[in-house]
Parts: sequence; structure tokens; C-alpha cells
Amino acid sequence: MRIATGTRLSDKIRITVLMEMTKLPSINQACHLAITLTTKCILDHDIIPEMKEALTKDYTDQDRVMTRSQTQKDLITQPTMRVRCRSFSYFAAQLWNKLPIPLRNGHLTSTKFRKEAKAYFDTNCHL
Repeated sequence: MRIATGTRLSDKIRITVLMEMTKLPSINQACHLAITLTTKCILDHDIIPEMKEALTKDYTDQDRVMTRSQTQKDLITQPTMRVRCRSFSYFAAQLWNKLPIPLRNGHLTSTKFRKEAKAYFDTNCHL
């Protein structure tokens, strides 16, 4: 952003001001959006069956009553080892579960989902 705007560190312009000037998202916002869009593709189009299974694997018996996490379409985070907490499926499930329920319910088109998810991360993802 500094190169694009022609500013230097010595100019002491905050990164938030540069983000407003360039209308670019922060690295965190861009990463969160990319992970969320990839997760939606995996869930909707089954492009990686193993990943979909890891994200939606139900750890309860099928005979039980639907839980709130199942009705809200929460994804399963499975941190069995420290390494797994750094995996895509764990982080994707955490991000997905933080999204508002209307975004997760699957009724939005891909374009509308992208727009709504971007707006959500613009307001809720800190630098």
C-alpha cells in the first residue's frame, strides 16, 4: 500500500489510513475471506470430498435430537493434536462458525455470499 500511494514509513501515515485511501483489505481480511469462500465451495460443490467429510463429520449419534450447532450448520473443529489446530479444516471451521447464521444457511448465491462475507470481515476482522 505504501508503494501504491507513494508514502514512506517516515511519513508516519497509519496503515488504516492507507487502507481507506486505497480501498484494499488488510492481509487478515483477505485471508479470512479467501478461506471462507473456499470453505463454501467445498461444502456446496464437494470439490474436495475428504475435506468436506472432515468439516461436516458428525461426532454425535444419528438417533439423537438435532442440536443447535447442527441446525445453525456449524462445522466441526477437531483439535486432537497441536498440529491440527493449524490445519485448514480447523481454521476454516472456526471462521465458518463465526459467520452470521443467514450467511451459513446456504440460501445465498455465490456472488451475494461473497459480498455479504466481505462486508462481514470488513467490519469484524481486525488488523
